Amino acid sequence: RCTIAANLRLKLFVPVCDEEEVKHMRPQQPYNQDAYVEPLPTTTTDAPPPSLDEAIRRTQALLLSQQFPEGYWWAELDCYISIISQTVMLYKILGVDQGYPLSKMEAYIRQQLCRPSSSSSSHAYWEVAYGHGGDLSMTVEAYMALRLLGVPPSDPDLADSLRFILSHGGASASRVFTKICLALLGCFDWGGIPALPPWFMLFPASFVTSIYHMSYWARTSVVPLFIILDKKPIFPVRIGSATSATLANFDELFTEGSCRNA
Repeated sequence: RCTIAANLRLKLFVPVCDEEEVKHMRPQQPYNQDAYVEPLPTTTTDAPPPSLDEAIRRTQALLLSQQFPEGYWWAELDCYISIISQTVMLYKILGVDQGYPLSKMEAYIRQQLCRPSSSSSSHAYWEVAYGHGGDLSMTVEAYMALRLLGVPPSDPDLADSLRFILSHGGASASRVFTKICLALLGCFDWGGIPALPPWFMLFPASFVTSIYHMSYWARTSVVPLFIILDKKPIFPVRIGSATSATLANFDELFTEGSCRNA
């Protein structure tokens, strides 16, 4: 997929960059955004933007610099932290977590933690995208995932991210998807989540709104949610070793106290 996308972009660009420039930029190791430490050029009102040909040349040079000698492109699938966090929750709910490299999952989540150097407070958070700034929902889900992986609340990363969460309204101010994750674990009242009746599926395409008006990626999310929000299941998950495991409890994420199901 990376190779096809790169070739399509290169073919759309007419100017060809200099091969020596490409050789100079080509890394010795697979490209990773976290390892790309070259500072981005700063633009000022006095510096005019590059011409179209110059922008194309730079783009070509960057793409070709990431190509492997064998001719293909390869890159890490880099996405926001919610994907890995919800994967941890899913594995825990299904009871298959022991078959996966949990230590790598923990290390990856910790790697994505941001600590703003300009802030005097001891806050930490996770972002939706690089440089986006702290996102409440992403931070709540990452916090939950680390706790499910056995990290204690006293851990500095969790303690600092909890301060960020509480200072932004707590888990009650997070997005619906985050609240669904909490409700599935019995840590949020299903009554506090908007309804999505399953009979919505029966609306024909000719109706004012229907499942057929949604994009394919929306349907892959909405259709399972029909079932989940209708059944409102709760999956108690235990945290810790077999001898000292306790039920998952995320009451500390709420400014108003527990929002558990009765």
